[in-house]
Formats: sequence, C-alpha cells, structure tokens
Amino acid sequence: MDKQRILSITAIMTTTLFWGLSYSSTKTVLAVLSPAQIGFFRFLIAALIWNVICYKPTPIQPKLRKRVIIAGLVGIPVYFLFENTGLTLTSAINGSLIISTIPALNGLIGFCLLRERLPKQQLAGVLCSILGVFAIILSQTSGLNGNLLGNILMIGAACSWVVFTRINQPLVQELSTPILMKWHSTIGALAFALITFPEGRWQDISPADLTLNVWMHLLFLGIFCSAIAYVFYLFAQRNLGITATTTFLNTVPVFGVLGGYFLLNEKLTLLQFLGGLVVIFGVWLVTKEAKKREIEVQIAPSISH
Repeated sequence: MDKQRILSITAIMTTTLFWGLSYSSTKTVLAVLSPAQIGFFRFLIAALIWNVICYKPTPIQPKLRKRVIIAGLVGIPVYFLFENTGLTLTSAINGSLIISTIPALNGLIGFCLLRERLPKQQLAGVLCSILGVFAIILSQTSGLNGNLLGNILMIGAACSWVVFTRINQPLVQELSTPILMKWHSTIGALAFALITFPEGRWQDISPADLTLNVWMHLLFLGIFCSAIAYVFYLFAQRNLGITATTTFLNTVPVFGVLGGYFLLNEKLTLLQFLGGLVVIFGVWLVTKEAKKREIEVQIAPSISH
C-alpha cells in the first residue's frame, strides 16, 4: 500500500471519528446552551475559518444565488435544529445510528419521488435501514415526550439532509467546495443568529456557564467537525474516489455509539445494538451497489456532524 493511500485512509477515518464523536459533544453542550445557540457558535466559528481560507471576494452567479441560499438554510439551520433538538430528547447512540441512514433515505426519496431507478440490492439496503431504524425507535418506551420524539426529530434531520443534498448537487458542479463551505457556513451562522436572539435565552446564560469544557466542545464542533474534517474528506475523496470514501462513512455510527457509551455512559440495549447492525448493513448494501454500478452521488454529510 503506497504512502498516499495510507494517508488518505487515515484522513477519512479521522473524519469519521470526528463526525461520530460530534453527537456526544453536542449532547454535552446541550446542558448549557439551546439547540439554536449551539448552531450559532458552531457555524460562527466555521464561517470565520472558511472566510479566512477564501478571503478573496468570489461573487456568485445571479442564477445560482437563490439555490445557494436555500441550500444553506436547509443544510445548516433546518438540519441542525432537527438534530440538536433531537439530541435533547434521545441518546447520542440513537442519533448517530438514525443519521447513518442518510444514504438509504437518499435512494428511497429518489426512487419514490423522482422516479430514479433503484437496483434490487439497493432497495434491499433501503428496507434494511428502515427496519433497523424501527428497531431503534421501538427500543424506547418513554412516549412522545421522551426518546421517541427525539428519534422522530433525528429522522427529520436525516430527511432534511437528503433534501439539502438534492438542492446542493448542481452547485457542486458549478462552484468549488471551499466557496460553497464559505457561503453555507456564513448563511448558517446568520440564520442561527436571527433565531437565537428572539429566542430570549441569552440572558439565562452567565459567563460562568461557558466553562473551558463547553468552549472546548464548541471549538471541536466548529473547527474539527465543520472545517478540518471536510478538508480531510476532500483529500481522501481525491485519492480514493467518491464511492470508496462514502463507504468509510459507515464507521460514523460506530464511533457515535462508542462515544455515547464511553463518554456519556449511555446504555446500549440489545434491540439498539441489533437495530444498529441492521442499519449499517443496509447502508453497506446501498453503497456497495453504488460502487459496483459506479453511481457517484455526493451524499456525505459535509458539515453536518
């Protein structure tokens, strides 16, 4: 194995580690900040980084501006309001497992709504992922005011990311990734600012609440999960290819489960474990068939974790 390939595999595994641990990190900060406030800090940090990287003014073509704005709104505030709010009600383990169904949901929505062809193996993978999610949801018995509602919100997050992917796909062909990241993170930060200030939660936070531990988690989410991880992802994608890189994303829920178990002392029930295995197997079937047929669709959660 050549050095470049080793570096690429190390890069994509580091990326999936960051994204997997992001659920535990978000869950920790939710003890102090609201879901929208976490989104504001996270994407303010990310926007500052990407605006420094892309410091030269780069105008967006008028025909693309509306799509860039809509994609930024769906992919950042809508997705993260679903995810962060969901994590207030469910475990980091459940959240990471449900979000891992995004490749399967992408295929299902394409098949049902856009009449895209779905080979039998991909269809089997989609059905497996859905079955696994139902098992995870059924493992909770605390009613709509508890984990069940949180799980439903996580499904909403996964669906919103699929919508974002579909909206964003033409932009990937027209604009460079750093420019897209710059605009999406900036739109996300501004949108969260507009949400958080009318929310009226800032006066409830004292400087003492923003401990070093809280800032470390926010910096981890903003720098490592929303900036460095994506740079690593692009490096791996350039050398390994999109489909191979996408396959490595199956390890995100593995790290998510490990993070919840070891960092947050969350319990992993047998039904959760079996449901998680079925989800991961279903996503593997979807991405395996995509690789076989050389269907290269950008479904990676670029800054979603």
